[in-house]
Amino acid sequence: MACYSTWEIIDKTADSLTLRMPLASPWPWQGEVIQTFLLENDALVLQLEVHSYADTFPASAGWHPWFAKKLTPQNTESLQVLFDADWQEEAGSDELPTGNRIFPQAGPWDDCFGFYNGVKVKLLWPGKLAMTMISSANSLVVFDKQPDATCINPLTQAPNAINLTPELVTPDRPLVIETRWQFTPES
Repeated sequence: MACYSTWEIIDKTADSLTLRMPLASPWPWQGEVIQTFLLENDALVLQLEVHSYADTFPASAGWHPWFAKKLTPQNTESLQVLFDADWQEEAGSDELPTGNRIFPQAGPWDDCFGFYNGVKVKLLWPGKLAMTMISSANSLVVFDKQPDATCINPLTQAPNAINLTPELVTPDRPLVIETRWQFTPES
């Protein structure tokens, strides 16, 4: 929903940016989303907060970043996505998670994985660059079936969990998710 809305800049510095998006139609409840980007040395830190102005409502939050499988056309080696999930969400015939947990399967993936102690995933472009993604989130969607890019989504909960086991936002308890993307040269 946020990708279709207008964001207002509420604070900016040389190394940070904070944006605000009011929750409006078609969203049925009043509230706002605050998103912060912070550059720290060799890392990018992102935070999302979903706030309610009055009512209790279900919500889920996360990012949907795509990463090139090859950093340049001359690269012979492709992106490697490395993680140790505690479980994989079983996908139903509609490809949405059923709520059942299974042992993590090998890719290619269009799947959601679960982590008891937060997401940790390493993106490795051999001989070029490594990025470690750490998040307070417990869910990670990986889509790597495209030939040129892979999507790695840290989320507060699995897709469709809002219909199975929703997280609730209240005026005194916002939904907050944070992720840190740390970059290191790979030689």
